[in-house]
Order: sequence, then C-alpha cells, then structure tokens
Amino acid sequence: MPLHTLHTLEDLIVASHNLHHAMLDEGATTPAAVAAILDQQTPSFSAADRRAIMRLVAATAGYVATALDEAMLTAMDSARWTHTIAAVALQDRWVSYDLQVCLGDHPDDPKKAELRNREIEYLRASLTGVSANTFGRLFQDQLAQPAVQEQQHDVWTPS
Repeated sequence: MPLHTLHTLEDLIVASHNLHHAMLDEGATTPAAVAAILDQQTPSFSAADRRAIMRLVAATAGYVATALDEAMLTAMDSARWTHTIAAVALQDRWVSYDLQVCLGDHPDDPKKAELRNREIEYLRASLTGVSANTFGRLFQDQLAQPAVQEQQHDVWTPS
C-alpha cells in the first residue's frame, strides 16, 4: 500500500508556481506534457494534489491575463502607460502584503498608510486621464485629495 504524503497549501502554491514557469519555459501545451512536468516536479504528490496544482495555475494565469488586459486598456488613456500599469500592480502588492500580515507571515508596518500615500503621489501625474474609479478605494480617496507637494531639499552641487 503506497504511503501518501500530506502536502500543505504552501506546497501546492510553490508547485503551482513551478508548473506555471515550466509550462512557459518548455512550451507544454498538452495533457501529456503537463503530466510529464508534474511527474518530474511532484513525484510524491497524489492525483488529487496534482489536479489542485493545475487548478491553481489555471486560476492564477487567468487572473493575471485579465488584470493585464484591463491594465493595458486603462493605460491607453493615461499620461504614462507604464506608470498606470505599475499603479494597478501596486494595488495587488498591497493586497498580498495585507494578507501576509493577516496570516502572521510578517508584522504590519505602522507607517503603511503614509508609505502608500507617497506611492500614489509619485504616480499621480502619470494617471492623468485615467478615471479614479479604475482603482480601489485607497487610490480613489488619495486621488480625490489635492496633490501633496514633496518637500524639496537643497542639494549642494560642486561649481
């Protein structure tokens, strides 16, 4: 009787990232090619675990593709398209960070709100032409406020 190894969600997430990258790197487009990758990368995983890995990859790849499509459409009307895409990605980084704090993976930063406002201010001029409704509430609230002028520091330059 085969001994089944219990894999954690973290194991499945890591395996899903690895499968995603391997599929791209190897051009794996068939069930047989995907099975070969899984055989190589996850020999101790059960069939149910491997199906879960494939579902994670499919969901993640689908979400990323949709998010990038939406970001590109939004960026077409912006002053600087690369910064608009960066702003969209920034919101997802915040979600990731906040969930990692909730999970106890790292402590929260007491200056988080201030740092996020500074990030938004950095991107503000580049977002000209983009509806504030494109973004989540934190961006909308900050963009609704007058622009914050960064303090200018005198820098000595040699003559």
